Amino acid sequence: MNYCKALFSGITKHVESRLQLVNNTAARIVTKVRKSEDITPVVASLHCLPVQYRIHLQILLLMCKTLRLAPSYFQELMTPFTSDSTPRSQNVGLLVIPGQIKITQEGGRAFSCRAPKCCNAFIG
Repeated sequence: MNYCKALFSGITKHVESRLQLVNNTAARIVTKVRKSEDITPVVASLHCLPVQYRIHLQILLLMCKTLRLAPSYFQELMTPFTSDSTPRSQNVGLLVIPGQIKITQEGGRAFSCRAPKCCNAFIG
């Protein structure tokens, strides 16, 4: 599950909850905790993030590498947000989300769409 976390971007809540169950079961197996016991402190002691946050973290890490290390054609996918009305937001680091593409449409799960959404949600 750790190998391709960025591919899980845009999955449904149902699939996300199923992945969380797998994560919790793995934590139970590793720590030998019974099914009747609360898993939250166990997962916290293992320093595991919930699946949703792990996916967002992976996308943010890929975006950070893209902005700093990738060739220019990848960097062009990330356009900084500029606004004439609020100069305060220019220094925040928000990114432009290309078009009004929904996740269900073609390209909605693309890196150029998902990365700015995750970044803006993290900053804002």
